[in-house]
Amino acid sequence: MSSAALCLYLKNASNISLAAPQIVLNEDSKFTIAHFNLSSVQDNLEEDFKIIDQVAPDILVFQEYTPQFQDQITGHYDTIYSNQTEFLRIDDYGQSVFTSFPVLAQDTFLIYNMPVLRLRLQIPDGRTVQLISQYSLPPLTTQYKEDSKLVFSQLAEFIAQADEPVIFVGTLNYVSWDNQMVRFRYQANLEDSRKSFFPSFANSDKSLFYAPVDHIYYNEYLDCLQFKKIDGYANKKIGIRGEYQINNYEKIFTSTQE
Repeated sequence: MSSAALCLYLKNASNISLAAPQIVLNEDSKFTIAHFNLSSVQDNLEEDFKIIDQVAPDILVFQEYTPQFQDQITGHYDTIYSNQTEFLRIDDYGQSVFTSFPVLAQDTFLIYNMPVLRLRLQIPDGRTVQLISQYSLPPLTTQYKEDSKLVFSQLAEFIAQADEPVIFVGTLNYVSWDNQMVRFRYQANLEDSRKSFFPSFANSDKSLFYAPVDHIYYNEYLDCLQFKKIDGYANKKIGIRGEYQINNYEKIFTSTQE
């Protein structure tokens, strides 16, 4: 893709609502979430733990969570957070979520055999936030790309029905400006936390540039106050962090039963 075409994609796909700083409405309506893919931190896990601990998010999401990491992850974070939701798998679909917010409900459901983790959390002001976390394999084949369309279409329909704040997080293995992601966000009524993206070379490898395939999306009940990537050992990107608040915009709903 040419640089001009990439810029056009980014212009159309980026979240222009982040252009101006959001006003903090209530400290108790704010929360932070961080997402890490364990394949990115496994080489320097103990060193990266120190960085993650400094980030200290209210909600901490690990993906590609396998038995290989279970003892280290649980042993380190179960003394820091009061609640852990664990979805352990031997493949890449495993997840672990830590938080000190009360967990009101939790479940895992399948969409075309793709596991999706859902939590309902109570933030300090007493309101509820729905966290939906998903991992998608890289779309390396035509068949998998077609399967992904079905998964994201049904998932978008599910998310769009929510009448409460929703945070959607995951390693989706699509860049933000890919048509698949643009269509998914539009159908699910989600916003992208990334304000913009500037390609950069990864690990000083001049043949490859870092492209974001991990995302935090949010719906209209939330404002994004800040978003940034997190660099770990040797300045290698290991995760992303976002800060959000429940907004006070009036929501108007109509019902045929009224």
